[in-house]
Amino acid sequence: MLAILGEIEVQLQTGFTALEATLGGEFAEQARIGRKPGLQWVGDKGDEYRLSVRFHQQYCQPTAQWQRLQAACRAHQALAFVLGNGEYLGHFVISTLTGRTLLAHADGIAQCLEVDISLREFTGDLRQPLSRRRWPPH
Repeated sequence: MLAILGEIEVQLQTGFTALEATLGGEFAEQARIGRKPGLQWVGDKGDEYRLSVRFHQQYCQPTAQWQRLQAACRAHQALAFVLGNGEYLGHFVISTLTGRTLLAHADGIAQCLEVDISLREFTGDLRQPLSRRRWPPH
């Protein structure tokens, strides 16, 4: 296994085609008279990861994997993200999910899908499920 997101495994045979991390900090800008502004660190940004994963029918059911990822995305829940070497990266929510059919049967059933998954670090209370906020509130 290369990684696990919640209960969705990415196996070596399907695998990453890319794994990208974005880490950073937040800085407040302090205006100065007659000089360039100064920066003051105010805290870390949440980590973000972007995975490109290929699902091929030789190793899995591409459509089933796509449906599992869609369900996880729509559930708006924080999922543990663990690399295959056991490194726990934290809990993340799926912020965007993009799928591309690379190869399909004549009937349109996908033989190979490539999926881009964007994850944002969740730092809230894992015991409190995330909910969709309605606007205007009732």
